[in-house]
Amino acid sequence: MATKKSKGANIIEIKHRITGSVLYSCEAKSLKDAVAQAMANRADLRGSDLRGSDLRWSNLRGSDLRGSDLRGSDLRWSNLSGSNLPAPTVVLLATWEDVSEQLCADLMLFDSTNHPSPEAFEAWAHDNGNCPYSGVHVQRAANFNEDEELWGKGVYCRPYDLMARVLAEKCPEWSDEKVAEFVARLDEALKKASESRR
Repeated sequence: MATKKSKGANIIEIKHRITGSVLYSCEAKSLKDAVAQAMANRADLRGSDLRGSDLRWSNLRGSDLRGSDLRGSDLRWSNLSGSNLPAPTVVLLATWEDVSEQLCADLMLFDSTNHPSPEAFEAWAHDNGNCPYSGVHVQRAANFNEDEELWGKGVYCRPYDLMARVLAEKCPEWSDEKVAEFVARLDEALKKASESRR
């Protein structure tokens, strides 16, 4: 993503994560607004670089995010029903913060199985040790708020199942009223952007 100023307005470019080519460009206040405009205009965002984006409460229904980099993106409460998503392991790298206890325990187990020394989690949980990923040249497998008290209570799950559970918990399907409210807000934002360009 790149932001440029043009006559006092922000021009936001959504770029391909590998080639750097611009997938979508528009005048918007934030990346969230730019993504909303891209979705409204049926832009192809496959392979987009959305790292660290705040996309909470975004309507991403029908979007194609395959191959996109979602590391650290905040997708909580977004409408992802019908979206084409990247690999489950990429979705788990978005920022999910607090999750239910059993999901937290299962995600911690999954996180440990992707660590060079899974036994480091025992020391972390029981001896108030350092985070097992500090000083290791490997990224965590999922971004969520862990709870040491739940260590050892996790059940191994496939990455797809973990992704489905996270999405069901953090991105529940929107009601028709919520979709209508979002569309009305988007229409208003697009109208204001159009008027400001005149």
